[in-house]
Amino acid sequence: RFIVKYKDGADLVATPTALASSLKAAAAAVPAAQGRALGLQKLRQLAIGPTVVKADRPLDAAESELLMRRLAADPNVDYVEVDQLMHATLVPNDARLSEQWGFGTSNASINVRPAWDKATGTGVVVAVI
Repeated sequence: RFIVKYKDGADLVATPTALASSLKAAAAAVPAAQGRALGLQKLRQLAIGPTVVKADRPLDAAESELLMRRLAADPNVDYVEVDQLMHATLVPNDARLSEQWGFGTSNASINVRPAWDKATGTGVVVAVI
């Protein structure tokens, strides 16, 4: 599965027919497997705008890369990324973290929790009062 963000105002997403045609053209770039051409379909529209599309068969890394490049080459596309499941591996020990509404995962939040997996801030002085 892939997440495709179309540019604001793109006519392509206005009609299902135009979107299906665009996905079919992108899928044509991937060589057929066992005599069968690749098919792509729209699964759903995310609440924040991007579209989730799904291939009708598993793709290897090279096929995925080729398909993503082909989708991204469309002038109506802002970006393409793999739709992948991520898991939290580190949670900060801030006792008041739950009070920080802007750190959550709602549409109004910045979803900061995954950043703690990258750096914990150990050894960094932010402010001295």
